[in-house]
Amino acid sequence: MLQYILAQEENRKRHATVTRDWQREKCVVTSQLTGSLFRLKGYKLVETILIFIIAGGVALFISLPFLSVGHKREDKTDKSAQEVQDSPISNKLRILKDRKESLYTAIKDIEFDYSLGKLSLKDYKELAEQYKLEASKTLKEIDNINKGRDYRES
Repeated sequence: MLQYILAQEENRKRHATVTRDWQREKCVVTSQLTGSLFRLKGYKLVETILIFIIAGGVALFISLPFLSVGHKREDKTDKSAQEVQDSPISNKLRILKDRKESLYTAIKDIEFDYSLGKLSLKDYKELAEQYKLEASKTLKEIDNINKGRDYRES
């Protein structure tokens, strides 16, 4: 029994020595790794700074379109042309042209819907007639404004 206890004690000592040696070795390896990672000498410091500057520049270049979304670009038109565009007549003309384009789009849409079978013939004819009538009125208004402008300019 005494031999058994002595053998166990010796095993514990060996195990403790091995564990201490292993921990010591682990600490040495860890310190070597961290030392090489955090040790910046001469040219390594310059390289690291350059890498951060280049990475920051690339990140700024990539994010620049997202940062400048709210900014409007200035028009390169002269002031006299801009004053003409800001007149009430040109505003009304712009509104009428937008309305004309939306009516043309609506007519194309109902033709497309009819060709797909989404609209019946009766509904298609009603809508097409209504949109074409509105478009013709809008075109007449645009012509009247343009005739008035031509008359005033001459």
